[in-house]
Amino acid sequence: MPKVTRIPLPTPERDAAAARLATLRGVKGPRTVENTLVLYDAARNELALATAQTGLLVAVSPASAMRDKAQALSRTVAAEVAKLNLDRGAY
Repeated sequence: MPKVTRIPLPTPERDAAAARLATLRGVKGPRTVENTLVLYDAARNELALATAQTGLLVAVSPASAMRDKAQALSRTVAAEVAKLNLDRGAY
């Protein structure tokens, strides 16, 4: 049986996405490409990276315990994506 190693949580990406969205929500004055779309796109990209990382572990890990943990993380990231999709303040 392969040794199960600790899976790094995709928290840097989730934290970066949350920081960009907090900045986006804090914009005062008129919305511009720089203070809205750039921040939104960056947040989406961070979440896409986290999705890809967890998806890769689910697909290729030889250890079932690691695949299970990666699947749980994948659901967590998917919930963050859904939250962003429903966040009217981000639009």
